[in-house]
Amino acid sequence: NKIEYIVLDSFTYDRYHWKLTRQKNAKIVAERDGFYHWVAKECVLVHAERPQNHFNISPGLKIYKVKTGNS
Repeated sequence: NKIEYIVLDSFTYDRYHWKLTRQKNAKIVAERDGFYHWVAKECVLVHAERPQNHFNISPGLKIYKVKTGNS
């Protein structure tokens, strides 16, 4: 089973950058940071969607394609 695409949302990403999250869950935050660094290095952004309302209450979504041989 090979992973071809990854979908990430801005709510989850932002949550791991809150000061309180970093203080209370340092190990989990470090693991998540490692994952996001892996995505930046090993994947290509193919599509991004921003919320379509001015309230900014919906998450943004990003779809990444994993580079061949890196999943």
